[in-house]
Amino acid sequence: MKCSGCGAEMRFDPATQNVVCDHCGASKDPFFAEEQCRIVEGSHGESYLEAEVFQCPQCGARLLSTDATAITFCSYCGSSVVLEGRLEQEEKPDYIIPFKKTKEEVEKLYKHKVSRALFAPSYMKSDDVVSRFRGIYMPYWVYSMQNADGLRANGKVEERHGDYIYTYSYLVSADYDAEYKGLSYDASSVFSDSLSEAIAPFDVHDRVPFKTAYMSGFYADTRDVKPYVYIDNASEVVSKDIAGKAAGHPSFGIHGATANEVEKSVRLRTDHTGGYFPVWFLATQSRDKSRVSYAVVNGQTGKVAADMPIDFGKYLLGSLILAIPIFLILAFAVPMTPLILSAAVVVFAIASLILANVLLNDVYRRENQLDDEGLQFAQDHSEDKAQYKLYGKFSKEKAPGKIKKTWKVLLGLAVVAAVIFLNTQVRVAATASDMWIYGAAALSMGLNIWTFFDIVKAYNQLTTRKPPQMGARGGDERA
Repeated sequence: MKCSGCGAEMRFDPATQNVVCDHCGASKDPFFAEEQCRIVEGSHGESYLEAEVFQCPQCGARLLSTDATAITFCSYCGSSVVLEGRLEQEEKPDYIIPFKKTKEEVEKLYKHKVSRALFAPSYMKSDDVVSRFRGIYMPYWVYSMQNADGLRANGKVEERHGDYIYTYSYLVSADYDAEYKGLSYDASSVFSDSLSEAIAPFDVHDRVPFKTAYMSGFYADTRDVKPYVYIDNASEVVSKDIAGKAAGHPSFGIHGATANEVEKSVRLRTDHTGGYFPVWFLATQSRDKSRVSYAVVNGQTGKVAADMPIDFGKYLLGSLILAIPIFLILAFAVPMTPLILSAAVVVFAIASLILANVLLNDVYRRENQLDDEGLQFAQDHSEDKAQYKLYGKFSKEKAPGKIKKTWKVLLGLAVVAAVIFLNTQVRVAATASDMWIYGAAALSMGLNIWTFFDIVKAYNQLTTRKPPQMGARGGDERA
């Protein structure tokens, strides 16, 4: 947007909520500013923005801008490249929530969060990395749902009278009028659902009619997820809330009508609109450029969510420092008998197994995008809802090959169990030695510690992501 006074570029200033010129200081209300790109009407009444769309040559990500200015790095894969831009038409949103948090405020919020992550890599805290935060308007679908029908539920109450138990069955019904507005889900397949949920919610009361002046100095992601993708998610949230509140009413409660029964009768009428929501976005490449970690900040509320991998050097140093007081406590405060030592090793091993299994399942789901419905939809490229829903069969798929990661713990447990058993069998009076138990416990503990390094590796996989490849250069779309 050009300044009418000096001709310099103007930008939307979150602090003043006006479009300002950094050169001459001119200020203008965005609502009364002229549109920065042409609005084109479609054949079915829909509206499109004719604007510059920049595409990353490395990963294929697309960002829309009202200013035809070159972008020197990609917000999604972190590559330092000049994005290729061309004039395209993108669907116009119904409204926009303007940025409220400035870049300076966001940098402070992020630095505060990172400062508490003691094991985070140092490069994530550098001023050069933090300065790469970019304001992006993310497309969202916003759902409104209404239940104007009655609720019906089967209830059951049992009462004991003497030696007999009487069961009373009821059919409970009630008029229930409820309306929900503002349930939002991101409409970009590139924007991870986990990150989107982490910075939720946005307050839709701050929305204003869409004007391109609010985008001056910012970018916008393109919308590529259809509205029906998240309707079931939104309906489930609303249905459970209605059922929970209704079941808590005495009319349902005293007649044994549970929330699950009430939920079966909820019938919702749904509607949706599309909007742009403000998000500050930062992508940081690992030192070998094989992984990317993301930090996002809600541009309205300042809520921060960030991938925080662990630096192995800092982890080793911290572990050694922590091991000293633990060793002293175990050596002098607790009488370390063979039984106590074996029990401690077994408890530690079981905790390691549980943690490793949970973590590896999460890693498998993240690496295969099983936790991101928007990305699954984009990869399917299908307009058929029934075909899209087939992805549901993968939603609880377990990570294969967990034994390969946890065999050390299992071996350690087997060694301890075998030595204790054999030592018990050959023990005669007090002549049997406990050294075999101590040795087995030490071996098991060493294997457990070795497993923890695998757990840290898995955690780093979970808190970083493979660089996106949205079909660019013929790459695997899931890479």
